[in-house]
Amino acid sequence: MGPATPRSCGPRLRDQLAGLQPGEGVAGATATVEQRTGGDYDAAYRLLQEALGSARYFRLLDKLEDFRDNPPVRADSVAPGRRAAAKAVDKAAKRLQGSRKAAKRARRGREQELALHQVRKDAKRLRHVAESATLVHGKRAGKVAKAARRQQKILGQFQDAVVARNLLAAIAAEYSDPATADIYGELVHQQEERMLAARAGYRKAWKKSRDLLGGGVI
Repeated sequence: MGPATPRSCGPRLRDQLAGLQPGEGVAGATATVEQRTGGDYDAAYRLLQEALGSARYFRLLDKLEDFRDNPPVRADSVAPGRRAAAKAVDKAAKRLQGSRKAAKRARRGREQELALHQVRKDAKRLRHVAESATLVHGKRAGKVAKAARRQQKILGQFQDAVVARNLLAAIAAEYSDPATADIYGELVHQQEERMLAARAGYRKAWKKSRDLLGGGVI
């Protein structure tokens, strides 16, 4: 992911700040978090605007329009399409299996956080592939998509907590006001608790879908 803080980070941190006991540093911490999350979002928005106005983006649009107007489809492709869809789902599921094993081997800390972020991306990939395959593989593909979506959602919550924790740690290092130090420490602790809960939820979701997503998915 890019350097910008997700837009949802600000509201969530505001809610957590509002849940703290009123004190000397709460207002200052709230103002700083508001300023930082808003600034990061504005910076990300500017980068997005630049990307949407780039020549690369317009080349992509041209290719998509050409694909729409001239799709590589043949009248006799239904049966091969079923096989191709099944193969694509199986390939995405194997990719997810591989990233899950890599995350399991990763050392606790930054290495595992990055590995779980990759698991999330691969779960998203599998979800989209399986959703596309429901047209030809019905309920089975739908179940695969649902299982992948569940893992993606849980690991998205994990990633949100990671980003929020890193943001808070950066703010705490930059602003050394004793009145806010304990507040940032408490908020960091809350993010770490959310990360632990998400890890547990992910393990539960994986165990539930282990048979479904293991070998020969469709």
